Amino acid sequence: MKTDMFWWPKIDLHHHLEGSIRTKTYIELMKERGLDKKIRIPMDDEKWLERLLIVGPHDEGDFHWCLSKFHWLRFAVADKEAISRLVFEAIEDSAADNVKYLELRISPGPLLEKGISEADIISGIEEGWALGEKKTGIRVGIIAGITREQPIEYAERVVDLAIKGMDKGIRGIDLLSDESYPPELFKDVYLRAERAGLFRTVHAGEYGGTKNVITAVEELHANRLGHGTNIYRDDPIAGMRAVLDHDVHIECNLSTNVAVGNIRNVSEHPIKRMMSDGISVNINTDDPVQSNVVLSREYTYARDEIGITEEQLKAMTLRTLDHIFRPELKEELRKVFVFD
Repeated sequence: MKTDMFWWPKIDLHHHLEGSIRTKTYIELMKERGLDKKIRIPMDDEKWLERLLIVGPHDEGDFHWCLSKFHWLRFAVADKEAISRLVFEAIEDSAADNVKYLELRISPGPLLEKGISEADIISGIEEGWALGEKKTGIRVGIIAGITREQPIEYAERVVDLAIKGMDKGIRGIDLLSDESYPPELFKDVYLRAERAGLFRTVHAGEYGGTKNVITAVEELHANRLGHGTNIYRDDPIAGMRAVLDHDVHIECNLSTNVAVGNIRNVSEHPIKRMMSDGISVNINTDDPVQSNVVLSREYTYARDEIGITEEQLKAMTLRTLDHIFRPELKEELRKVFVFD
């Protein structure tokens, strides 16, 4: 759905590959590889399939139920060719909404666990990334996500993969999924990633409280935080100070926070309070297909329902450029972000 904010040049820093899979592509990939028969998903019943894969009213804001959809989505990320296609299509879809800079995050841990080689994952990412940039003209960085629920050895393997892929599009790491696995469990792997020159973001304050935000910043040395919705929940001053003192940027996600029951409606999102407190933030899609999110519409919500002015949105966008994981592109991108 295009809104009058379609024309606005946009940055999307928090965008999951698995939440970007087109339903048509999912069906094709599953049928081509015979996976539909292996796991007995009825590919010819599109309504049933969408209920399985896409967050809707029937999910009733159940965070863990929403997370379970990734189990089914990842079946389509079956090999190098599938990874390449999905990365390219996610870039293509972002470009179609006038996104000028995208950071796309993929979760290598579950792919390694099912036997896809490190080399094929890196190669698939590189091919899709390079083709996407070439054909759409937008700039893209890749983030390798660590799945909290997996054994810590997979976190180590994801960091190894990210280090090897640093010249092939991968620029950072993320800590994903259920915050009941606290960030301090991953301190050593994050510090190793920092020493290697990888940028770092952490899902924190989505369902966990202020403590996870502070730990992610002070112990994992996060450059950015994903969501941060609960930064004010337990100890507002301490959470705010940790983020401000370390110049940490927060990747906000409006509609998906509603979809999974994190907040009741978009107007309650704390993004405006964050901006008033001087915190650097931006607006992102998170899982555009899975949660039916269009970034243009998110900007419209920010303006019309939260009350963030277009002048504030402009300042937000330009400030976000200082927190991208491809800093060498900052000056190039400043010439692209023209709002008049």
